[in-house]
Amino acid sequence: MAHGSPNPEKPTSGHQYMCGFAGATDQDARPWAMATSDALAHRGPDGAGIWPETDVVLTADGAVPADIDGPVFVHRRLATTDLTARAAQPMTSRDGRFVLVFNGYIGGYRQLSARMSYRDVNGPNPAHVAREPCQNLADTDVLLRLLIKTIRAAGGDYAAQVAALGAVLADLAGAFSFALWDCHTATLWMAVDDMGQKPLFFTHRDDGHLFFASELSPLLTVPGVTAALHETAFDAALAHLFVPAPKTVFGQVLQLQPGEIARWKNGKLECYDKSSRRSQPLAGQSARSARQNQRKLFTRSDVLNRDAEHTKAARMKGAGSSMPTAGQVVSGMRRRVYRAVAEAMTCDRSVACLLSGGMDSAGIAAMASHMGRHRSDKTKRPTAIVMGFRDRRLDETRRAQHLADHLGLTLQIVAAPHRADDILQRLQAGLLAFGGPFANPAMILTHRLSQAVADIAPVCLTGDGGDEIFGGYRRYRMAQLAQKWLAMPRLARRGLAACLTFGEPYLPPALNRHFSGMYKFLQMTTGSRDDVLTGWNNRCVLARYGRLQNDMTGLDHDIAAAMMQFDQSVTLPGNQLAMSDRMGMAFGVEYRPPLLEPAVRKLARLIPVQDHLAGQGKAIWRAVVRPMVPARYLDGAKAGFNPSVGNWIRDVSMLIWGDENTAQKYIFSRVQLTRADQRKIWRRACANDFNAALTVWNLLVWQVWETGQKSENKQADAR
Repeated sequence: MAHGSPNPEKPTSGHQYMCGFAGATDQDARPWAMATSDALAHRGPDGAGIWPETDVVLTADGAVPADIDGPVFVHRRLATTDLTARAAQPMTSRDGRFVLVFNGYIGGYRQLSARMSYRDVNGPNPAHVAREPCQNLADTDVLLRLLIKTIRAAGGDYAAQVAALGAVLADLAGAFSFALWDCHTATLWMAVDDMGQKPLFFTHRDDGHLFFASELSPLLTVPGVTAALHETAFDAALAHLFVPAPKTVFGQVLQLQPGEIARWKNGKLECYDKSSRRSQPLAGQSARSARQNQRKLFTRSDVLNRDAEHTKAARMKGAGSSMPTAGQVVSGMRRRVYRAVAEAMTCDRSVACLLSGGMDSAGIAAMASHMGRHRSDKTKRPTAIVMGFRDRRLDETRRAQHLADHLGLTLQIVAAPHRADDILQRLQAGLLAFGGPFANPAMILTHRLSQAVADIAPVCLTGDGGDEIFGGYRRYRMAQLAQKWLAMPRLARRGLAACLTFGEPYLPPALNRHFSGMYKFLQMTTGSRDDVLTGWNNRCVLARYGRLQNDMTGLDHDIAAAMMQFDQSVTLPGNQLAMSDRMGMAFGVEYRPPLLEPAVRKLARLIPVQDHLAGQGKAIWRAVVRPMVPARYLDGAKAGFNPSVGNWIRDVSMLIWGDENTAQKYIFSRVQLTRADQRKIWRRACANDFNAALTVWNLLVWQVWETGQKSENKQADAR
């Protein structure tokens, strides 16, 4: 995080939390904002801020006096850069025109600050672009200066401002969400980073006022907002394990999509994302409060396409020197990731790193260790952390210890939860942090891991995104095979699938699990390319339920490339990154994934998909990492961060409902299935059939979440 502290000598504890902010354009919303600040206190114990700071004397009916104009911002902060009170938020520009609240970190902010200062002195500086001097040494100040310069340089045309902001933010390293108020034009700007790592939820009322917060739950307390479920939330969650942005589980609360910019002025809200798609108006809104003026103002692919065209032009020249060799590609990627690791480690607090048996965390840990050796004495090598499992098939502690010894890192082993009561309690805590259903079982493991990481460091490097960026999932390689298989006549494909799957109901579960991959491949390839994409991205085995919320038409014609695009734009932000962010913020841990920095992703996208998927997959990243790890380290299979979901279903269900029949009654209450089908899916799930287990776990999560919702509503009514 990038924020100041009124007490810089205060030691970091295992119970400090990340920053959070909230606000509203309604001048009468100050009581709501102050109550929300209290609700977000767990996210920032180092200080609280409110803007305007003026003490307000409420009228008899609890309203704010009419002479207090404009919005209200609140902020809770945890300091990691510039641990002084001068970096407190909300942060106001020197001239008082702009006010910023910010959650996240800006990678390489010191270099960015130096570049901006250099250009102010030595570069072209038009008269209408005023210089914005430094106020402190925090990355919050750097972001504020960057936003001000961008808006001013774009002039008074809002379309030009959005385009300029989009171009700047798309290439900004780090993870962030922010709200910026322009006092001169009474305009509110909001945005999230290009991968959607930091959430920002909002609701737009019928009267035109906008309320926003870093967490979903406070928006349900906004006057006039109800907690009615979104009509498609259940199907979306069954298909994805979560409800993808811009929707949430509640109909009147939305969230910004990755890379999206929102602009509010005079009661109108306009949202622009990378592909110029726009969220639908909130349920029940009047026409005057609907989003307007859709324009394609910016897209990250424009930048990528320009680089791709340059690469293509170089190849067409035919000169050997114009084409990068395989070694040059690998060394170029290594340099970019190394810089991203260095930037992620730049903070005024201690840093840790996650370590497992995989090559993503291995590469990050190796670079972080190298960085720790070559920085000043104040910077120690990061502590490596791995989760240990009782099941040896899942446990990677021996491989992690081997690597840690090789890198000279201290390794901390965190035991994975295995008791039913512990699993249930962590599930309930995780759902409370999400503010809605989230059915990736790894959430519980991440919750326990974050609890342990918090006792070591508030900043932790991860390898998140490596599989999606570098082609690590087996289904990508299967997609290449599907691309060729689809060239066969459809009748032949259907006939072979029918023949080979005819005996599936009569085979024992163990044998069916062995052939499950083949069954799924044949079933998914009996139709068209779009059927393959939909089938492989859907997590639900119930035929009438679990419809994908996001339209995958228009993605790359190559199936593997399309799957990677979908995972990067939908699954990664809504699943892994959301899980890391929510579970980290529950214990004061900020996870930083260097592999998702814009420069790394940009280069990875310019490399042909088939080059990424060569051999065992992740060929480029494998070559980057190989010199840094012990010999043959990369030859072993990775176990993955997946628990025995079937065992969890059985154990947690028995703890809640006491017997299988009662458990099935409640778990399947939202879907229409015969008792025979319920028992069949239940048996498949408990036998750890992966897709069936995810589906049943998803239904169990809904039951646990709805029970918690009813309990909270009763408590609220009692108050």
